[in-house]
Amino acid sequence: MKHFSLKQIFFFSICLLLLGPAPGFSAQTAEKVKKKVDTSIATRQKTQKQQDKWEQEKSGLVGEYEQLKQQQELLVAANATLKTEAHAHLVVLEELVAQKEANLNIQREMLPFLKEVYTSLEEMVANDAPFLQEERKNRLQKLTLFMDDVEISIAEKYRKVMEALFVEAEYGNTIEVTQDKISLSGSEVLADVFRLGRISLFALTLDHQTAGVFNVAENRWTPLEKKHLQSVAAAVEMGKKRRTVEVISLPIGQLAN
Repeated sequence: MKHFSLKQIFFFSICLLLLGPAPGFSAQTAEKVKKKVDTSIATRQKTQKQQDKWEQEKSGLVGEYEQLKQQQELLVAANATLKTEAHAHLVVLEELVAQKEANLNIQREMLPFLKEVYTSLEEMVANDAPFLQEERKNRLQKLTLFMDDVEISIAEKYRKVMEALFVEAEYGNTIEVTQDKISLSGSEVLADVFRLGRISLFALTLDHQTAGVFNVAENRWTPLEKKHLQSVAAAVEMGKKRRTVEVISLPIGQLAN
């Protein structure tokens, strides 16, 4: 059966209405044809509306698809950037972990070393010439508490030990005169004690009648001959900054090993 398009049906219907009913073409038949034409037109209009609606939905979906596609491209690029950054952070983290492990190894090795240095420092002060004894003992006592405190970092302990060593080393570059009681020739006397760096200690009684030198090997004060009184007195005066510095001869003697 041949099908006619909506336009063809509509065209035939108009022609029939204009030309009038053909012979044998009753009003009832015309009405049926008209109804069919109306139904076809209504169906066509409904189909067109549905098609337009689908076209709008399609256009919206295409736009949404394009938007989602752009978002996906941005997310892919962002993901690649994040992966690069994550890799860089991972490398930094691995380096930090390696540094931390190295620092822990240094700390494990450093603490015994510092204790050994501290013990050597303590022995040196105990066996050294008796100058600034209270000051040096107090410094060591504070350092002992510092070394035993677990809350103090290895770096700070290292700084304190090196500081104490530096102070002891500086004694070798200076001269000083202090007043102290010493045991000389079996008697305890008050004397001016002249320190010549870390090399030697000389004593001069306040009446300038007796002089002595500290014998490190024997750990005692030894009297000097009268001929050395003038040199020791000059050294004391220079140590007190009462006399200009000049070359003098002092009986240093043999240094202890």
